[in-house]
Amino acid sequence: MSEKLHLIFHVEGQFTSPANYRAVNLAKSCSHFGCRVAILADDRNDNKRFATESFPANINLVWLPRASKLLYLVIARRFIRSNHNAFVIQSNPTYRAFCLLVLSSSRVIGEFDEPEILKSQSPVRKFIAHVLHWWFVRRCVVKITATKYFQTHVFNSHYIPHAQYISVPKIQKQVQCQFDLAYLGNLYSLWDHDLIFDGLARAQRANYVPKTAIIGSGPEYNKWVHFCKVHELQNVFFLGFMELSQYLPILAETNILLFPMRDTPINKSRCPSKLFSYAAANRPILAHRVGEICGLVPESPYLVDPDVDLISVASKLNSRLPSVNYNNIPNYDKLALMYIDLAQTVL
Repeated sequence: MSEKLHLIFHVEGQFTSPANYRAVNLAKSCSHFGCRVAILADDRNDNKRFATESFPANINLVWLPRASKLLYLVIARRFIRSNHNAFVIQSNPTYRAFCLLVLSSSRVIGEFDEPEILKSQSPVRKFIAHVLHWWFVRRCVVKITATKYFQTHVFNSHYIPHAQYISVPKIQKQVQCQFDLAYLGNLYSLWDHDLIFDGLARAQRANYVPKTAIIGSGPEYNKWVHFCKVHELQNVFFLGFMELSQYLPILAETNILLFPMRDTPINKSRCPSKLFSYAAANRPILAHRVGEICGLVPESPYLVDPDVDLISVASKLNSRLPSVNYNNIPNYDKLALMYIDLAQTVL
C-alpha cells in the first residue's frame, strides 16, 4: 500500500541543519519505498543546491518564500489543502507549524524531539511552549517520540529513535592529526561541554595532559579559548567549525571520543547528532549513561554514571584502544517502514 501513501514533509530552515537530518533522510527512504513524497521547504540557495545533489527526481519540492511569512503560509496551506488525503509530517509544535495546521483538516504525523517544554526559559516562553505542546498532542493522528523518556509526556505515542544518517566511505587516514581525546559539538551554554574543560583543568594538576581536539564553534567558543589560556591548557586544540568530510578522519584517528551529559530532563529527551558521527568513526565513545545513548550504542564499554569525571576515566585508558563497530543503530530505511506502517493504521 506504500505506493498509495502520500506524505508531505514540512522542513523549516536549512536541509543541512542537524534538526532536519531526520526529515530529509526519511523523505528519501519513503520515496524509495514507493510513497508519493513532497517537501515544503524554505526557498534558499543552499537548500536548492542540496536538493539538486541529494534528492531523487520523484520528490516534489515546494519552495516557500522566506521574505513574506504571510505568502509562505498561503502557499503551504493551499498545497496541503489541495492534497487533503496526504499525511503532513511535522517535527515539533513550532510557531510555523501552528499557523500552518491550525483549523485545517489534514492528517498530521507529529514528531516530538528535544521538546521546548523541558528547556529552561522565561515564564512567558514556557507557557507558550506548553500551549503549543497541548495543541500538537491533540492535533496529531499519529504521535512519534524520538526518545523513550519523552513518551511519558505524550499519551499514546510511538517510540521511533533517530537513525544513522552518515553513509561512510573508506575514511582517508590522517595519522598526523591523531589526538588522545576529541569532543564534537557547538559550544552553547545549554549543553555540557564545561564538564570536559573543568575535567581537563583538574587532570593537568594531576599531570595528565591528553592532546585534545575541540571541533565546533558557537557562542561560547571565545569563553573556552580564554579558559584554556588562563589555565595554560596547551594540550587543547580548538579546530572550529568543520564539515563532516573534514572532521570524520580526525575522529577516526582519535583514541577516545567524549560525550558528556548531565542527568537532566532535556538531555534524556534528546539525541545529539554527534553520536552518529562518533559511531561512524568506529572509535570508543566515553559517555555518561544518560538518555538515548544507552540503547543506541550498547556496544560501548565506556558508559559511566553522570557524576563520573570523563577525563579521569580517560586517564586510566592511556593505551591505544581498539575500534568498535556500532551495529545497533537503525538506518532510515528501517524507520521509513515503521512510519509507513503507522500511517496505514489510520488510512
